[in-house]
Amino acid sequence: MIKNICKLLIMVFLLTGIVSAEEYTTVHAEHILVKTAAEAQQIKKDIDNGGSFEYYARAYSLCPSGRNGGDLGYFGRGQMVPEFEKADRFKMNLVNCAMIGAFILSMPQRPEVDRLTDYYAKAMMTAPMQWFCRKSGKSKFTAKDIAAMKAIAALKAADRNPYSWNMEFYEYPDGSGYEGRFTKCGICVLMKELGLYDLTPALCHLDYTMSEAGGVTNFVRQYTLASGGPYCDCGYKRIQKEEKINRRSARCLSSR
Repeated sequence: MIKNICKLLIMVFLLTGIVSAEEYTTVHAEHILVKTAAEAQQIKKDIDNGGSFEYYARAYSLCPSGRNGGDLGYFGRGQMVPEFEKADRFKMNLVNCAMIGAFILSMPQRPEVDRLTDYYAKAMMTAPMQWFCRKSGKSKFTAKDIAAMKAIAALKAADRNPYSWNMEFYEYPDGSGYEGRFTKCGICVLMKELGLYDLTPALCHLDYTMSEAGGVTNFVRQYTLASGGPYCDCGYKRIQKEEKINRRSARCLSSR
């Protein structure tokens, strides 16, 4: 479990550019697991003052790695870091998955899907994210938006990177919107590797929350890969003017 957390954090650092991929070839990880923050702070202070990390790991660590002086081994770039193509727009989706995966693995008790769904939505829908959803909503269904969706479908990035996505694009015949139909999903791949696949629907549900925050679409879905479906469909239908007015009125009333 601890080894997986280390892998996930290194993945986040590399994908977000906190650590340069050119500078990174291998990382040597070691740790000491104790019950309280006070114990950790005291041990860190002792080590900073010249104490042996290996000694304190063997004497105090609750992790089995303590028998090896806290050594978790070496992590190579190829073991955990997917190469995302420049045109691949899904890199941050994997970053978010890696962060929530590390958080779940560090919890003393595994959460229920419903509870995690609520937590993940609240954690993700920060003020910048809500601004991003509103900004994206303004360009929804434009020629530029349609062209971008078609380009993603044509890329088929998951054929080369298992942590990315493959998508098919369909415009609704009645002109009410469009659908992205995902046949390969990087989040599903990573969550399976972590042994957290049963919790994946909690992450999938964020699509509804983001669509609502955008204010211009109704999100519709029939299947998800995580629930055993043949694909994961992300459908976006235009909100009619009357519905927009009703939504604004509801928001005004709730803010009073």
